[in-house]
Amino acid sequence: MDQFCSFPDIRPLCADLIFLFGGFDPKNLNETRIGVYLHFTPSTTSTWDLAHWAQLVNRGRFQRFDYGSSSRNRRHYNQSTAPDIPLEKIPPRAKIALYQGRNDVLSTEPNVQHLKEIFKKSGVELIRDFMVSDPKWTHLDFGFGENAGEYFINDMIDTLNEYAK
Repeated sequence: MDQFCSFPDIRPLCADLIFLFGGFDPKNLNETRIGVYLHFTPSTTSTWDLAHWAQLVNRGRFQRFDYGSSSRNRRHYNQSTAPDIPLEKIPPRAKIALYQGRNDVLSTEPNVQHLKEIFKKSGVELIRDFMVSDPKWTHLDFGFGENAGEYFINDMIDTLNEYAK
């Protein structure tokens, strides 16, 4: 795929493949790197993780992997359905920084708000709640965005340095 996407006339098609999964912001994507991105994507994850992610999106629940049958779920979880992941059990001593984009189709504002409510009820300290100022910032821009340093990485480094002491 990386060689295929290295052709200038093909790059827009390959960019569309990337945008399908993470949102659309063509000005922040270095098209000359698309072949590299597709060569290593989704190698940082497994097909199992992708199937689990699809379940989360399609069902709107933050749950363990659903094995597709009550008997298989029972074997893994001692119950017929996949249990929710208990975010409310995150230890109160945990310190969490959230970084989000306004055009993030994978981590929407209502989802992030719900997560913050869970943290608040659990006593988890939200040390940073950062919204990237670019209104078109997508989920993939956090990893592939040409302007990542300008928009959030410097802030993230400062936050890490502050709490690493």
